Amino acid sequence: IVILSIAILFTYACSKQEGCIDPNAANYIYEAKKNDGSCLYDLSFWMNTVIHGSVNIMVDQAYRGTLNCAWNSSHPTCGVDTLINTGYQCVLNVAMVPGNHFVRVEAEDGTVWENTYLLKENCLSILITD
Repeated sequence: IVILSIAILFTYACSKQEGCIDPNAANYIYEAKKNDGSCLYDLSFWMNTVIHGSVNIMVDQAYRGTLNCAWNSSHPTCGVDTLINTGYQCVLNVAMVPGNHFVRVEAEDGTVWENTYLLKENCLSILITD
């Protein structure tokens, strides 16, 4: 029994946890020792104009969320907020795999923005403008 217990403990201790090992990723796992290809990176959408009604974000034809608005925030630095007095802003962060992504932004007033963006293995901040 002692030998079996030691063998099980040795096997468990030597197994490498898989996961995202890139500290720049939104889903980074500190304990992971082996990359499993699951890393996701932030697409950070923002606008610094006052909006009336909702602004919905679609990425690759799937609804990803609505911009959240606040006063006196700053433009996003891909997940790291810095406090700069810049006025009214709306922000949404979406974790995605690297690659090209088609983005469609729909405002409640009928305004539509569309473009394709390349998300690399870091983050991408997208300013939505008139």
